[in-house]
Order: sequence, then structure tokens, then C-alpha cells
Amino acid sequence: MLRLSPFEETEKARRLKVLFSVPTPTPAANPYIPLLVAALGAEGVSVRFFSWKSAFAGRVDIFHVHWPELLVRRPSRLKSAAAAMLGILLLSKFRMTGTRVVWTVHNMSPHESGGRLERFFLRRFLASVSSRVYINRSSENVDLPATTILHGTYSPWYKPLRSWSGERDRDFLFFGLVRPYKGLESLLAAYSELGGSSDLTVVGKPNSLEYAAEIGDRVSGLRGVTLTLAHVPDDQLTDLVSRSRVVVLPYTRMYNSGALLLALSLGAHVLAPRTPSNISLQAEFGERWITLFNDELAASDLETALSMSRRNSSQDSPDMSQREWPLVGRQHRELYDRVMAHKQRA
Repeated sequence: MLRLSPFEETEKARRLKVLFSVPTPTPAANPYIPLLVAALGAEGVSVRFFSWKSAFAGRVDIFHVHWPELLVRRPSRLKSAAAAMLGILLLSKFRMTGTRVVWTVHNMSPHESGGRLERFFLRRFLASVSSRVYINRSSENVDLPATTILHGTYSPWYKPLRSWSGERDRDFLFFGLVRPYKGLESLLAAYSELGGSSDLTVVGKPNSLEYAAEIGDRVSGLRGVTLTLAHVPDDQLTDLVSRSRVVVLPYTRMYNSGALLLALSLGAHVLAPRTPSNISLQAEFGERWITLFNDELAASDLETALSMSRRNSSQDSPDMSQREWPLVGRQHRELYDRVMAHKQRA
């Protein structure tokens, strides 16, 4: 049996210090981060959340970046420029101290474009990355070095909050931040062609008052639509998904989607665009759980997804065994160890 040297055993046994690029999560934040932090803790990894003060003052083994543009994106141009310069200084500090940078690729590119300094920071950031983490099996994932660690299930977070125990009594649900790239307009247009024979629930906080007004105007006059343009607590969202037959994600583009994994975690059928990452998800879970549409969402796509959803009982759920958090935590720890071992050899 291959044995580690005493030095290697000590290095593997010690607690790794990892700085996440996101601040301490709020109740409205994506549960992906706290679920990942808990899984890493079980693997002997100490995670700190981001602040400029702690990033510059402390020393860490790994800087693990999620959504790099959010490090430097601020409400005003002046504050964004200052954050971008701080970000560049921080990367220089990590290079000098030997801190390795790992990037989880939640998006291939930011959903909304930033300014020139943000783009400059992102170029410097990409050059500093030691390893990428892909959380899907999309054929788009070609940049190396990289590791695939699938997005974990949301079941541990949402299932304990579920109070609804009846049959699914609602047809279509759209939830999540309401932003233009998510294609809500195309969903409302397709739904209007159904002639009021079904129902649609739309829940989510809009990214601007102007966009909220636009969506409100489009919903006006449509039968069977319930519109809530606000964040809803996790327990309410859990019951909404548990009661809905089909979660519709009419995005104009999609690479990763927490909403999609949340819907599957609670046993809802998903209607989503045909993209390389979603094709891989359909191969994993089957057409029983995921219907894909081409180009613009149509009323016929809604009807197909609703028909497919009726094949599942309210108690059914897809196989998420490849996405359990103990596995996800162990895979991250193994990645961190490889990155640190490469540092030692260098």
C-alpha cells in the first residue's frame, strides 16, 4: 500500500484556510454557499467570508472565487473603479504570498456587462486562476486546468421547510430574481396562447422598478396569473415549488441555474431552454424530469411539459445521488489538496 510521507500526512491532516469571495450570506442569498461551507467544514476546511479588511490582513491557503464580477461591481462608477483597483492589488498580494486562486464557474460571462476597469480586473483575475471548478458537464467546458464537481442538491435546505403535503394543484411556476435575460416576456406570451386553460404563478424580486412596471403591464388582462414581484421566504418558496407541476425557466441563455436544481430537488418537472448544459442535465435525469425547448418558448412547449409532469406522483423525486453534499465536500477538499501539492512542488 502506498504510504504518504510524514510531511504529506501532516499537510493533508491540517485544516486548510479558504477565503470565499462572497460576504456572509443573508437569508435571501443562494443556499449553495452555506451548504458548500458546511460540507467543507466536515472535510477539515476552515472557510472565511469576504471583506476587504480581512482579505488584506489575513493569510489563507486558497482564495475560492464565486461570481468574480461581484467582487468589484458597485452602485456607482467611482466605487466600482475603486473596488477594481483594490481587487487588482489583492491579486498581487495573493501572488506574492503564494495563495492559490480557485474559480467556480457559475457563469461563462456576467449576466450584465460592467465597465472597462471591471473588464480589466476580470482579465487579471483569469490570469491568476490556478484551477477552475465546473459544476455541470456541459460540452462548453473546455478551459484547463479544471475539475468537474456537480452542483449539489438543495434537498437538505428546502425539504425540511415543506409544510405542503397534498397533490400538486398548480400548473406553471416561474421564480427567482426577475431580470431581462430570464425571458419572462416570452413565458407570458406563450401562456397567453393557452387561453386560460391553466394557471401561472410568477414570484421574484425585479432588478429595477422600470422592469417591474413592464412585467406588470404584460400580466394585466391575462387570466389565471398570480404575480408577486418580491422576494418570498424560503418556506413559502418551498411550498410553491412543491405544489407546482412545472417550473418554467424561459431564459434567453442558460449555463447554470440554481432554480433548476431547486425545482428538481423538490420533485417538480422543469421546462428549460435547450443548451449544452441542460442537454447534459436531461441525460442525467431523463425526460421524465426535464423538457427542453428550442429557440423561443411556445405554448406547445408548455403543454408538452405539463403532460410529462403528470407521469410523476407528488411524492416522486429524481435521483440526486451524484449531488449529495458529503460527496461535493470531499471532491472540493481533494481539489484543494491537489492545488496545494502543486504549490509545494513548484
